[in-house]
Amino acid sequence: MPITAKLIANLLVAAGANRILTMDLHSQQIQGFFDIPVDHLYASPVFFEYFAKHIKSSSLVVCSPDVGGMKMASAYADVLGAGLGLIGKRRTNATRSKPSTSSVT
Repeated sequence: MPITAKLIANLLVAAGANRILTMDLHSQQIQGFFDIPVDHLYASPVFFEYFAKHIKSSSLVVCSPDVGGMKMASAYADVLGAGLGLIGKRRTNATRSKPSTSSVT
């Protein structure tokens, strides 16, 4: 991931970008790969407001797509008073993965 992120950062700069606006980066460290200003926005305030108004927390489950996202998913679930789920992935070969599900409450 770090090599690909740095490559994309370099490509954007080479294409003429002089500032980058991102939302919910997978990793905070990605900002450091850019030699230009990066503004990192977070979607959580918008999500929290919407769910608080329109969704009953008892019917809500926050799922993480992998173990790396569990910390963020757990924080979202806590704020929303929701359940927490994890989608496990197993690599079947170098380019494919197979999902398996389990539930955490």
